[in-house]
Formats: sequence, C-alpha cells, structure tokens
Amino acid sequence: RHALSYGGNFRHNTFAISIAPNGGDRNEGGGYVQDEIFLNNHLRWVIGGRVDKFSSIHDAVFSPRTTLVVKPAEAHAFRLSFNRAFSAPSYVNNHIDTAIVNQVSLAPINPALGLFAFPIRAVGNPDLKQETMTSVELGYTGVMRKRATVTVAVYRNQTRNGIYFNPKIGRAHV
Repeated sequence: RHALSYGGNFRHNTFAISIAPNGGDRNEGGGYVQDEIFLNNHLRWVIGGRVDKFSSIHDAVFSPRTTLVVKPAEAHAFRLSFNRAFSAPSYVNNHIDTAIVNQVSLAPINPALGLFAFPIRAVGNPDLKQETMTSVELGYTGVMRKRATVTVAVYRNQTRNGIYFNPKIGRAHV
C-alpha cells in the first residue's frame, strides 16, 4: 500500500574562474522523502518533499510535491499535481567581476566616426535569493487500442525571484 523512497546528497565545489575571482568554493546538500500511497485499485496519492541547503543561499529551501492519480480503467489515468522547485544562483551569478569592451557603429550618423568603444563592468551579487517556481498541473494519459499513447496536460507555472543579468546605470548587476 506504500512505496516509500528517500535519499540525500552532498557536494563540495571548488572554482578557479578568471571572470569570477572573488569566490572560491560552494557547498550543496539536500535530502528527500516520498511516499506513493495506493489507496485502492483506482486511486493513488504521491506526497513528498525535499530540503536543500546551498552555502550561497542564506536559508535551507523546502520543495513540496504531491500528485493525485485516478485510474478509472487500466489504460487511462488522470492526474492533478502540485510542486514547488527552486534554482540556486550560479557561482558566476554571485561572483562575476569583469569588464567587457562593447562597440557601437557611429557610421549611420557620420561615416567618418567609425566605431565607438566603451567598457561595461559586470559585477555579481552574493546576496541573490533562489529562483522559485510553483506549478499546478492537470493531465490525462491513455492508451488507445493498445497502439497509441495519448497525453494531454494543462499547467500553470509561477516564477519568483528570477535570476537574470540586468544592466544598471554605471555597471551591470547580476
């Protein structure tokens, strides 16, 4: 009636990247537990969660997930699921510190002017939060005449704290 799974991981990364000289290493660790509960022959509930801690993020992050599967017949299944996932900022997002020379052609204004070169500085942000995505999905999977599998899904994803390279006046911030 239950299929319990669990596990964990730990990783220590060291970096030597010329465009990100202000960092050195990062630790990542996490664990998960999931229970697939067979309520009867037609109804199954999956519930679980994962906790992760990255040294680049202040707090541990919990990622819950659950799915309800209804199988009215052997070849057909409907599912409703909810989950939250995250993505930690990369080492470069946190620690980039480099200058890039950019060029603009001034020839459309005056052909004698040629190219204008100017520097842009990219600086990371060690205080970035994790990017979080919350998802809800309603789906169907069925086998038709033992020859074709059909899958249909409708879902909604909502993202918070997106991690992008955004230019700011005077310099670029991650």
